[in-house]
Amino acid sequence: MHGLPAAEVDARLIERVKLELASNPAFNEDINTVTGKPHGNTPYADYSGYAWLRKEIRRRLGQTGPDPVGVAIDAHLGVVREKGMLRLDPECATLRPNK
Repeated sequence: MHGLPAAEVDARLIERVKLELASNPAFNEDINTVTGKPHGNTPYADYSGYAWLRKEIRRRLGQTGPDPVGVAIDAHLGVVREKGMLRLDPECATLRPNK
C-alpha cells in the first residue's frame, strides 16, 4: 500500500495468503521468511480482522468491484460463487499436499 502499484500489492498478498493456507485452513501467527512455512499460534479469529481490514483499505483507496485477492484465492481453493452461495470444486482446487 505504501506507494506500490495496487497490482503488485495484490500479487504479494495473494502469495502470502497461499503460504498461510498451504498447511492449515487458517492464518498463523508468523511465516518463516526463509522456508515460507507458517508457524506459531493459529488464532482463527484473525481472519475476520483481515477481511475487515482488506475491505476498509480497498474502500479508502477507492477500489471497487470484486477484490482481485479474493478472486485469486477462491480460484486457488476451488471455491465457486453461485447465486450468493459458495461451492467447492475439487477439480479446480490446489489441494494441500499429504503430510
